[in-house]
Amino acid sequence: MLSRARFMKHVAVCAFTIAGISAGGASAQDQQAAQQGQGLPTQGWFKTCNDNGQANVCIVQNYARAENGQVLTAVGLITPQGGNGQPMLQITVPTFRVIPAGVTMQIDNSSPQRVDYALCTNEQCIAQAPLTDTLVNAMKRGGKVTFTSVNVRQQPNPVDVTLSGFTAAFDGDPISQPDLVESQRNLDESIKKMAVDRRKKIEEAQQSATGGN
Repeated sequence: MLSRARFMKHVAVCAFTIAGISAGGASAQDQQAAQQGQGLPTQGWFKTCNDNGQANVCIVQNYARAENGQVLTAVGLITPQGGNGQPMLQITVPTFRVIPAGVTMQIDNSSPQRVDYALCTNEQCIAQAPLTDTLVNAMKRGGKVTFTSVNVRQQPNPVDVTLSGFTAAFDGDPISQPDLVESQRNLDESIKKMAVDRRKKIEEAQQSATGGN
């Protein structure tokens, strides 16, 4: 059986490898949390499985992004196969968080649950809790889940993640690596196109204002 230490090391390596959360995301979260998801294409919920020879770990995951594509919150439900290790919930947010506050998780209008931080690096903080059948079933029934972290200015940063598509991802087959790469490529291209369009609109507005003077 895989030791807990090795399992957690494996999870830390394989979880959220495409999330793209960086230290700069702290200010992006503070400034853009209210604008998240507006018109931005998303991957939605998807499952990946990774076997490194010691453990086969499946992760059902989703990312909430700001308008500029910056990842605000990544959530993953991590399930080791074959009885190796304990199923875990991981919530990844930008760094510069108030550690004692943890991350509050609320499904629809249910009572909020605090998830304590397990690890913080220069780029991100990871909150972690055991994954239970009760939580999974609540997410399957829910419409959205709200994750709230507290920044260094003592301001709460709520981030909504839709639960639409969660059940299909959790109960379905994992996405293949080629399909995952293609999905990420399409998302990146869409985000870049939206950024170009925004810049053009800003430039046009500036030119119009200059011409008006």
